[in-house]
Amino acid sequence: MKPPSASQHEGGREQKGNGSPHFELERGPIKQVQRAIEKCVRAYGRDAEHLTDLVRCRMVVQTVPDLLSLFDRIQHMSVVGLSYDDYRGSKVVDMTDEGKQRQKEEFVAAKSVWMTKEEASTFYEEVFNLNNEVKQASNEGNTKGQKKSEGDDQANDESNEEGRNKPPQEKQPRIFRLVRIKNRFADNSAAYDANLGYRDLSLNLEVGWISENGRVSFLPVREWAKTEGTQRHVFEVQILLKSFHRIATDRHGIYELYRNMTGK
Repeated sequence: MKPPSASQHEGGREQKGNGSPHFELERGPIKQVQRAIEKCVRAYGRDAEHLTDLVRCRMVVQTVPDLLSLFDRIQHMSVVGLSYDDYRGSKVVDMTDEGKQRQKEEFVAAKSVWMTKEEASTFYEEVFNLNNEVKQASNEGNTKGQKKSEGDDQANDESNEEGRNKPPQEKQPRIFRLVRIKNRFADNSAAYDANLGYRDLSLNLEVGWISENGRVSFLPVREWAKTEGTQRHVFEVQILLKSFHRIATDRHGIYELYRNMTGK
């Protein structure tokens, strides 16, 4: 997999999407040190691990259907959600009720820096419920595959022989992990600030890569854990309408003043 081209200066844009969805890609600059420190202190209790927009870009579309189509495309390239193992950096060993409760409390305490304890607790339960559903579906699929009858095998001999002569079709690799969504189009979203009125769909995506002989190769998510030397980073993608993009660009100075006055 080829690495993306080098970042351009602020405001540099590229036209993307010969088909659908069509968008303009605006490569953002690396977040400045002063602003990174401000955000870390003001919003994240001096915990730099919560900075997820050091590297960022914007995808600008014309219409809401274009935005939804682009989001759908990104979803199909992503593994959605975090596992608890990813958060811990190691596998969960203590599976007793006491151990699970202690691990949940550690998880909630860490996340409570930037969300409420209720939100962190709900997030924890959703992660584990999702993981259990995925494992159950995988086990059911394996069981069904093992119970395939001999009659079916014989009936499909010809098609199987023909299939063996064809090269296997590789599915599109999922190269992103979608770890967070901020939907500022929704009035009831915690990310939406009614005082600003700004609207976008902000995604935090994680990528993994290896460096060899000065060349960067991006890896599918399934390869991260088993590839030695894999490095990972979370970055931000803002998807917004062109009309809001013009306003955000023209009024950014006003936003900075508001941000500093409100300590954000």
